[in-house]
Amino acid sequence: WTPTVKEPVVRLLGHNGHVTSVAIHNNYMMSSGADGFWKVWDLRKYEPVHTFKAHGHTVADADFSMTGLLAVAFGPRVHIYKDVT
Repeated sequence: WTPTVKEPVVRLLGHNGHVTSVAIHNNYMMSSGADGFWKVWDLRKYEPVHTFKAHGHTVADADFSMTGLLAVAFGPRVHIYKDVT
């Protein structure tokens, strides 16, 4: 984020279809899309470091804890991941 720049500094094409969730922790971002995939990105390189396929439901929401745990909500379930970055 650059407060003096009016246009996006970076544009990432990460999903086919709309993005359903975004979460950021330190130098990493998690994004999920209606395409059924969720990705962990390295924001220093603007590249995905992991790509996962959601099973059964698309990801509805996600968030990182202060310690870096990632909670991902799939339909009626919430999965918590450690060390995805």
